[in-house]
Amino acid sequence: MSSPQQFVNYALGGWELAVCSSLLLQGVLLGQTARYLANGFHRTDPTIMRVWVAGLLVLSLGRNLFGIQLMYEQDTAHYLNFPAALGEWLSARFDASFLISGVLVYYVQMFFCWRLWTLCRQIWLPSAFALLFSAGLVCSILAVPLAHMKQPVRWAAAYLSVYFVSDFLLCGSMMFFLLSALPSAACALALLASSQKNPDYVAGNSALAITVVLTQLLPMSYAYSPCGR
Repeated sequence: MSSPQQFVNYALGGWELAVCSSLLLQGVLLGQTARYLANGFHRTDPTIMRVWVAGLLVLSLGRNLFGIQLMYEQDTAHYLNFPAALGEWLSARFDASFLISGVLVYYVQMFFCWRLWTLCRQIWLPSAFALLFSAGLVCSILAVPLAHMKQPVRWAAAYLSVYFVSDFLLCGSMMFFLLSALPSAACALALLASSQKNPDYVAGNSALAITVVLTQLLPMSYAYSPCGR
């Protein structure tokens, strides 16, 4: 059985790094949004693009506020109370954080599918990617209720695998147009590898901290990719 100190080092400590790193990328995203407005792109872009930028900003801000609230519970409300902090870690709110991350990633991926359609004008190609990404979203939804059950199928691993494969296929289809999506796919690959190194999330394993950090960085890297262009 792992000690409370091991849990703090690898799980709760990883969560601290995850939220702070996500906030750093949120600041970059806010700067990109300010540049988008200052340069007047919102006046010339189609309505769907302006709505998408606003939706991305709202979703990413809401997700980071949710992470700050969880970090407050961990650091202030349950300061040095390891059993209570462990209860927060295993609570439904952390499951909700995983689901929110999946929704944000899916939201950005739908933008890439729309962008692919505007370039190729062949509906079958972006539709195939949209179907793959939808399958990944379903896996992320199923991963929440099944996360604490002994199931032979690891839905979280399936969710990450689908996104990893789909992203690299999408990058191959739009090599010269969506090169900025490559860091997100690499982040998904690293997250998949770390989650499989520690599939049962055993405390006291450095892979747990890596998994926690990358889980938070993955959707923010997706949000950063399209806005940086």
